[in-house]
Amino acid sequence: MPDTGPESLAFVILNWNGAGDTLACLQSLRASTVPVHLLVVDNGSTDGSVAAIESSRLADTVISTRTNLGYAGGNNIGLSRALGDGFDVVCVLNNDTVAPPDFAEKLLAALPRERALAVSPDIRYHDDPERSWFLGGALQRGWAFHFKPEEQRAGPTQFLSGCCIAARREVWAKVGLFDESFFLTFEDADWSLRAGSLGVDLATVADATLLHKLSRSFASSETARRLAGFYFARNGMRVAWRWDRRHCLAFMLRQVVRPSLRDLVRTRRRDPLFSFVGIAAFWLGQRGAAPRLLAWLAEGGPGKRRG
Repeated sequence: MPDTGPESLAFVILNWNGAGDTLACLQSLRASTVPVHLLVVDNGSTDGSVAAIESSRLADTVISTRTNLGYAGGNNIGLSRALGDGFDVVCVLNNDTVAPPDFAEKLLAALPRERALAVSPDIRYHDDPERSWFLGGALQRGWAFHFKPEEQRAGPTQFLSGCCIAARREVWAKVGLFDESFFLTFEDADWSLRAGSLGVDLATVADATLLHKLSRSFASSETARRLAGFYFARNGMRVAWRWDRRHCLAFMLRQVVRPSLRDLVRTRRRDPLFSFVGIAAFWLGQRGAAPRLLAWLAEGGPGKRRG
């Protein structure tokens, strides 16, 4: 049982080949004005992340999955450990974030014991700290979207950002963990909508701010960007089908087909084709990680350079 008082707080931070960002995140949390437990789950990194994080001694717990379980699977490992260890509040936090010293204190203050509530902070651009990246969102016509700048506000929201979700252990127990069949992207929207359907309030907290470097894993390589298109199409359609089925086809046409065709015509590159494979995967019922053949093609397929 963690010896951090009645308001014990654990952060679950997922790392995948991003030791530099993870260490910066941990360093910022170590300056917290309240006690925190920092739990890092390494999702099968191949860049020496585990050794670097362990040697830094910034994390209280480091768990290595030895394979990439995706956002949902990796975070679920950490959530299960933190909840099993008895922490009062558990927060899932992206590794490419930097928190001010009062961040943890503000999160705790936003989660009263008597209310079933989950929150996300005011998530701002790391390179533009005065501008919010996420401060509330909604589900409309099957599409989970962030509020526009003129609509952003603290308070009730239809979904939270997986970049940072904090809730008391009772809420995690009531709602459950992330759906691992998504593997990557949209599992936060699905979790949020499940929470709302179970009577859990969702809100953004204005005075808890967080700086986010934005999608480092997707931007890290051409392979990652291609697979991101696959997961976006497949999982976006899954969320629309599950929670607002009437608009599944509209999501497919407006958010996947049209932009993908436009990109295909403009760039004449094959990246948008992975989005169409994502559509097919949805209708075929494919779940979890992208098929190995698709991952191989995303890496370059038969034209892949051999070292």
